[in-house]
Amino acid sequence: MRNDSSVTVWWRGWRNPPDRGSGPVSAYVVYYRRQTETDWEALQETELMMAAMTGLRQDTEYQCRVAAVHQSGVVGMPSPTLTVSTCGSMYSGACNTS
Repeated sequence: MRNDSSVTVWWRGWRNPPDRGSGPVSAYVVYYRRQTETDWEALQETELMMAAMTGLRQDTEYQCRVAAVHQSGVVGMPSPTLTVSTCGSMYSGACNTS
């Protein structure tokens, strides 16, 4: 879901194999950046399997990825990168369902 200043993403829960030793997943962290930037920003950890990136620039592409945080504090490898974009003024309203 997106609009001109935010994008909400959902993901499936991570189940780690029993032989990994990291402990069960206790939260997730979402990383995002503008398509043209190199540094990732992190949202606050969440127990939900969704997160909203807010305060984004209008009509701009962003990359995002999710990593599982285990009870032991270990942060797993991030998911493959997903490219999303906020809406521009020419989309007004219709974009909210994309």
